[in-house]
Amino acid sequence: MIGTAHHSPELRALRDRVTAPSSIALPTAGDGLTWRPVTAADIGLILDLKRAAGKIDHPRSLVMRDELEEEFGSAAFAPERDAVIAIDAAGRAVAFGSAVAPVSQETIVWVDLDGTVALDRRGEGIGRALLAWQEARGLQHLAACDKAPDMFPSPIIDFWLTPSTTSRLLHEDGAFSVTADAALDEDERLTILTTTDGKTRVLLTPAVAEAVGLEDGQPVDEAGFRQRLEKSGISLHGADNLFYFTDEARETLFGEPDDPSIRPLTEADAGVFGQFEEAASEQDLDDASVELDHWAVYGAFEDGRLVCVASMYPWNDAPLADLGVLTLPPYRGKGHARRLVRAISRHALWWCRRCRPRTYRPRPRR
Repeated sequence: MIGTAHHSPELRALRDRVTAPSSIALPTAGDGLTWRPVTAADIGLILDLKRAAGKIDHPRSLVMRDELEEEFGSAAFAPERDAVIAIDAAGRAVAFGSAVAPVSQETIVWVDLDGTVALDRRGEGIGRALLAWQEARGLQHLAACDKAPDMFPSPIIDFWLTPSTTSRLLHEDGAFSVTADAALDEDERLTILTTTDGKTRVLLTPAVAEAVGLEDGQPVDEAGFRQRLEKSGISLHGADNLFYFTDEARETLFGEPDDPSIRPLTEADAGVFGQFEEAASEQDLDDASVELDHWAVYGAFEDGRLVCVASMYPWNDAPLADLGVLTLPPYRGKGHARRLVRAISRHALWWCRRCRPRTYRPRPRR
């Protein structure tokens, strides 16, 4: 597993770490095009552009006008500053791009980039010019953010970074370290953790250390270690990103009510859960690993149908839990997953404040 576990305490606020241009010139790419800032009057032109391009770019989904109207009405979106459009001589929108910073960014700060170029005008450098404008506007958003990294609670730091009594440090150079631990289970025999301070830590069993030819104190860097893994025929699962609620974010979470569409799921919901599984792809079920017999299971309903499920289980004796969430494809993009994750997280935090969850061993993944 490769993941991001915590924020480095020495990091400063984003505005002190990001350099952004004070002004951004409009793109000029494309013969016969007029570039200008976007206004709400352009919604129809943008809709036509997105639908025409969408027939090739994403043929299974359709952009709706009310989606665009909702975006333009959002407090986070200032069209005249956050978006540009290119119009040809016939008055048709040939390109559209936006860079929007969501209002609520509790544990991670990001900017959403959305862009489209007409199918018949691709290959002229319009997309590259549009992306350059979007990236510059995105940097302006980040440079305007005064959010400083929050430290995660000590149990999280301790879980990931504190060595156990059975561990043995094989190598450390400030940026890369390797630790062997004979007490690791077979399914935990190799973990690679990369944190936002740029450091990478490897935890492995003595057997894996022997397989890749590592000995106490032997110098090795990350690139060399990964080469040894490859030569030894040891492959890794896909990377996971690890996110946690900070102290401040947890207090905000506790103050929110559950959405009326959300409720806990129990054995009595086996029928609707089965229908949910039948409607989901095998790959989605495997990736999300949501199960009705997990320690906590919540569902979101739309028009009486179960459309999103989140489940979690504690990690043995650690005060942490693994969470999976899955929304059926036709119901994605409506906020079900976000509301559901917050609801089940609120339940877990409430439970931890009152009584420690029992030790739980989940069933193996599919």
